[in-house]
Amino acid sequence: MFVFENVPPLARSRKSTFYPDPKPKLAMKIRNAQLADMETIMTIYSRATNFMQQTGNCNQWINRYPSKELIENDILTEYCYICTNENNETMGVFHFSQAGEASYAQIDNGKWLNDFPYGVVHRLAAASSGLGIASSCLEWCFKQCNNIRVDTHQDNHIMQRIFRRNGYKQCGIITLANGSKRLAFQKYEPET
Repeated sequence: MFVFENVPPLARSRKSTFYPDPKPKLAMKIRNAQLADMETIMTIYSRATNFMQQTGNCNQWINRYPSKELIENDILTEYCYICTNENNETMGVFHFSQAGEASYAQIDNGKWLNDFPYGVVHRLAAASSGLGIASSCLEWCFKQCNNIRVDTHQDNHIMQRIFRRNGYKQCGIITLANGSKRLAFQKYEPET
């Protein structure tokens, strides 16, 4: 079951039911990251970058992305979250906000599922693969906001599978501020 710590009131307003990934069940806890978590977070990002390069995704997180300064800003704005296990070990990290995303204003080769306010997940990384950590983080985000947009590099086949497995639909291609193209996905379910 998810436990919410230091989560803004807007994020706590949605149901907190946990729907486990078909992978082994881990008791996950999601909380806002703190500056004290920085070393662990950067280690997870470094390992994730190496994993991406080893699995054929050599063009996504390059030039020391994500930078320590970017993650520090995510932490200070309370957009950086970590996922911990029952032993309080950090298992995953991600950026989640409901502030929109400038690069999502224009989408090519398709269209978004809707124009409603949405949440955004960026920089999702797990300390270990095959445990359902990414799916658990995505599930948590969807509990906070029932309309989520995400993007990933065309070479990141693993993340594309994770998005699809979690009900995200490919919507088109977005262009980042630096001109790079990304595959855009969205998941939406009307509130009942």
